[in-house]
Order: sequence, then C-alpha cells, then structure tokens
Amino acid sequence: MGYLALTEPPMKTVVVPPAETILAIPAMPSLVAEVVVPAPDPVAPSAPLPSPVAAPVPQPASEADSVTPAEGAPDEAPQVAAVVPNLGPVLDPSLVEPSPFGPLPRVAPDGRKPREVYARPFNNPYERPMIAIIVTGLGLSEAATIAAIQELPGEITLAFSPYAASRLNEWIELARAAGHEVLLSLPMEPNAYPHNDPGPHTLLTGLTPSENLQRLQWMLGRFTGYVGVIDDQGARFTASESAMLPILGELGRRGLLYVDSRTTDHGLTPGLASRVGLPRGVNDRVIDDPATRLSIDARLAEVEEIATRNGTAIAVAFHYPVSIERLSAWVRDVEARGFVLAPISAVVAGSAP
Repeated sequence: MGYLALTEPPMKTVVVPPAETILAIPAMPSLVAEVVVPAPDPVAPSAPLPSPVAAPVPQPASEADSVTPAEGAPDEAPQVAAVVPNLGPVLDPSLVEPSPFGPLPRVAPDGRKPREVYARPFNNPYERPMIAIIVTGLGLSEAATIAAIQELPGEITLAFSPYAASRLNEWIELARAAGHEVLLSLPMEPNAYPHNDPGPHTLLTGLTPSENLQRLQWMLGRFTGYVGVIDDQGARFTASESAMLPILGELGRRGLLYVDSRTTDHGLTPGLASRVGLPRGVNDRVIDDPATRLSIDARLAEVEEIATRNGTAIAVAFHYPVSIERLSAWVRDVEARGFVLAPISAVVAGSAP
C-alpha cells in the first residue's frame, strides 16, 4: 500500500501545509463554555465550519414512551443545561519552542508540562473503573473530523494526523472547545513497509536516530494543544529498541505522554518508556476491526470487562461512521453500568515510575 492509501473514501488527498502557517494560532477566548460552544472567528476560504455541539443533554421521552405520573406526585426537576469544559488556548507561549518545523512542545520554565496544561479536568469521586476511548485518523476527512468533534462526548480523546488538511488548527480549537483532549498520531514503520507506507515523514528503523528525531520534530510542529502522541501502525518500529529509545526520550523531555496502540505483541514501548520516565498507556482493544455494529458492541463489552478487572481500560477506534455511531450509543448509559469515561491523561497519569 502506498502513501496515498492514507486517505480513504470519502477522504481527499492531503496537501501538508508549510510549517510557518502553523505558527499563527489564535488563543481561545474563554475557559468555560455553555451548551453550545461558539465557533472561532470565520476564516476566508471555503464554507464556514459548523460550531461544535456540547455534551448531549438528556431529552424527555417521546409521547409513546412517556409514563403518566401518579396522582399527587411532585413535578420532575427542570433540566439543567450541561456545561462543557472549554480546555482553553491551544497555544501557551511558555510551552512552545520555536523551530524551523513549527512550534514544538516543551516543559515551561516553571516546570509545567503540556500533558498537564492541555489536559481535560477529571475527577472520579466514586472510584469507578475508568475507560479511555481514543478516536484516531482525524484531520484527513472534514466530514469524519466534524462528526467526531460534535457527536462524541468531550471525555473521548481525539487523535489527529500530522498530514491533516489546512484547517487543522481550526479543528483543534473546536475539539478543545468541545472538551476533547487531543493527541498527535505518529506514523511509524509497519512490518509491510515499504509496501505499506504511512507517509513521507514515517519513523523508520533504517534511519539514524538523528534523522528520526528530525522527522519527529516535523510532526510535533504541525499544531499545539496536544497532551501526547499515539503511534500509527509501527509494528516494526516499536519492536526496535535502538529506534524507539531516542524517540521516547525526546517525548519525555518535552513533557508529553505516549499511547502504545499495540500493533504488535513484540512492542518494547512499556519497558522503554519506564526506563526514560515517560508516562505511557497501552491500548487494550481496537474496537472496530472489523468495523461492524455487532463486532464493535462486542469489543466494547470486552473493554468493560477489562476495566472491571484492572480498574482501567484503553480502547482505540478509527473514525468510521459506524464507530462514531456505536460509541455515541454506548456512552449514553456507560455510567449507569458502573464505569466512568475518562480522558487519556487521567488513565495514563502516574504510570511512569
């Protein structure tokens, strides 16, 4: 599979914007947004991007499903508008290192880290099992990206491709305004490379550490506001200690977290991440392979079992319409089943020694 295979119908071939266009990132205006989060100022090209939809507010039952209350029963309490945490600016100047590749994340002089500053607030007072869901492949299809931002609750983490289209900065702002934590996807060498080519900046075992670090910096400079990265493919790369160790060390030095999508049983990421003190999480299930309703529902049930057994679980989904549809249905009563949906930073927190 060649590089163009990265774009799937209805995706379009992506032209990666030059790094200098990434630097002009407007700040988000407020720290808390009500039910409907306003879209950023309109931009000149193309049609305006719809504003994100806040976390869904429970709707009254239909007439057919309604139940007549007992005589003399008190009226139900009025519905209260849900509040969506606007995660604030996508660019904190103290967390940025200017570079020829764009704004690179860094630890601020006062010690603040991107994985902390850009995290979604979270608490779990009842200590319920935590489940983190990551939807990947965003930014390559406008329709899929907007659907994920608007139709999924803010607790679900969104991962964006470094090869995303020119409206990437808008989408990151909209995602964070809707409460979503953001990850950057890092293309890494799969076993079938070069027949399966994840793109021109893929991290490769055949390159020197210096060459891979340069590619890494190019990808890290595409946008800001992300708490960490998740590998994209990478079965061969993540199984190479000499290739992975410099990458994980650089991510840790820049105050990020790492999610291993677990494309191979031979990956070395957990042990190597511990060695360099990098907070990391490991995917427990890909829920949409195959991408059918029955299969997705079955995988989500397995994720719940893992969370019950271990206290936490991480699951990864692609941005297929059926994946978004089944996730939207699943989250409606996930708390009623005894679980709490958590951003990835909350599940990964404290995983480093």
